[in-house]
Amino acid sequence: MNEDPKIIEKEKGMKDPEEEIREGEHEPILVSGEQGKDLMTDDAAKSPARGEVFTIPNVMTFLRIILIPVFMFFFLTSKDKPDRMWLAIGVLVLSGLSDILDGFIARKFNMVSDLGIALDPIADKLTQFAVMLCLVFRFPNMLVPLLLIVLKEVVTGIFALLTIRKTGLIKGARWYGKVTTVLLYIMMGLHLIWPLLHRIWPQAFLSEQLPQTISVVSIVLCCVMMLFSFAMYVRRYVLMLKEVEKEKEEKQDGE
Repeated sequence: MNEDPKIIEKEKGMKDPEEEIREGEHEPILVSGEQGKDLMTDDAAKSPARGEVFTIPNVMTFLRIILIPVFMFFFLTSKDKPDRMWLAIGVLVLSGLSDILDGFIARKFNMVSDLGIALDPIADKLTQFAVMLCLVFRFPNMLVPLLLIVLKEVVTGIFALLTIRKTGLIKGARWYGKVTTVLLYIMMGLHLIWPLLHRIWPQAFLSEQLPQTISVVSIVLCCVMMLFSFAMYVRRYVLMLKEVEKEKEEKQDGE
């Protein structure tokens, strides 16, 4: 997309389908991902690094993607060498810290770039997918949220691209998307950390693996919220696309 994201308030008597933000449905434009959080400000929109590739935040994002196969190696080989689970957790912690830092650096030092805006959420989703894929090998029930997240990201991604193409708007995450992400990380964290907690404090964490009841409850809660978020995002994009078509028809009738 060549156009810069912009915030436009609805004006009486003026209805441009590519500019109007429908009151009650659309909030100010906000790009998802750490590097894009403040793109609604003039400073970020005029960032001198917007067309750059090898900025510090982008390099950190590339690092997160490179760390994905490293995590998978340590996790998948930890069954025979349990100490490698510590390394797998360490890689995830490093990835999470770099996710926080790249956004801070991008905003603090005016290094927001178009590549970073696109790449940051991709790195997040790839990391989530890799963790859940690894967990499936030890927790078969994890296949359900894994398939759901793939379906959700593919469908909402298609809708997002269609919306950007039709409206020029880049929409930010809503509360239901953030809640889903929190529940997702809680679910994955419980399954990852429990065996380590058992080794450190076996008197409190009696079983070597996460108990079945806790595992099922965390997966069900995550899946329910994921389905709700999926439905809400699809509804959101459909309403935006319908609004564009409605405004086009009104414009044609006016001519």
